[in-house]
Amino acid sequence: DLEIDANNNIWAGTRDNAYENGGGQILKSSDGTTWSMVYENTESNRMELACAPSNANIVYAVGSGGSGDDDIGIFVKSTDGGSIWSSVTIPLNENDNHFTRGQAWYDLILAVAPDNENILYAGGIDLHKNLNGMEVLVLITFMLISILFLSGLGIRIQLFLATMGAYT
Repeated sequence: DLEIDANNNIWAGTRDNAYENGGGQILKSSDGTTWSMVYENTESNRMELACAPSNANIVYAVGSGGSGDDDIGIFVKSTDGGSIWSSVTIPLNENDNHFTRGQAWYDLILAVAPDNENILYAGGIDLHKNLNGMEVLVLITFMLISILFLSGLGIRIQLFLATMGAYT
């Protein structure tokens, strides 16, 4: 995963290579040539990142790992540009499964609202949104195939629901 923060720093979340090495790292560069590792979790094999467009110091990261329906190995947030990372509670659906339902290797996305560094969307099969600065992530869709991406003026969410219901 590659992201660019509000100060034009480049962030890279790594995934395992063919020999199952190199995953679980977060790298940062101010010039694209020199990189520093700012975080590593050897239990994760893929890292997904989201930088807050309104604050270059805020970065979220989620890493696949674990097994079965509980396949999120790490969920963290930095409020100081990657020097210190704190744990974030992994969102669970109504069946107490991780929001990726065993597909974090494939279905894993994060996005931060463009105007509020404390609003985070975490998606996989289910989509969650935090309500109060990461203390609680609530389920907003169940059995979702989601595509989140940044557009020119903000976050656009395209939802292709596998069921007819959505939670708000």
